[in-house]
Amino acid sequence: MTDALSNPAASGVEPNEGFIHRFGEGLQRSMPVIFTAAGLLIVWQVGVTVFNVPTFMAPSPTAIAVALYENAGTLWRNVQPTMLEAALGFVFGNLFAILLAIWFVHSPTAERAVYPLAVFVKAIPIIALAPILVLIFGNGLTPKIIIAALICFFPHAGEHGSGAQVSQSRHAGPDAGALRQPQ
Repeated sequence: MTDALSNPAASGVEPNEGFIHRFGEGLQRSMPVIFTAAGLLIVWQVGVTVFNVPTFMAPSPTAIAVALYENAGTLWRNVQPTMLEAALGFVFGNLFAILLAIWFVHSPTAERAVYPLAVFVKAIPIIALAPILVLIFGNGLTPKIIIAALICFFPHAGEHGSGAQVSQSRHAGPDAGALRQPQ
């Protein structure tokens, strides 16, 4: 026991692996980003001050910080429903993507029938779809959750489908690992 206390390497713990050392290394790796962000904020502040840029066009970082502080209560009350909408949209979008990917893997006919419709819906910009959803569902949580779900759905549907196809093909036989394309 005295060997471990007098010689930290004997205990299997390197002397430089402590929390302070790791924190210092992380801070050292982060310094370029911190200095770049601070430099951009300083240039922004000086630029809007020197050129008398109107606040409605580009408020200064200090004006933004003051507004955040003064309106913290209102912002917090609005962050809560926004986080709920985003979280529910994320869950529903991913759940639907996983279920659709599984269905596509097990039913090539369903993939041929539904995949073109999914591509069509993806081609519609969200900015064009949002007002239609508000007209259909009203101005409540539902259209916002649907929009968040659509944003999460498309990137994940393709990835889940590719992964499920690879997984199934590894158990299917000689063409293991080959990706099946929609026909």
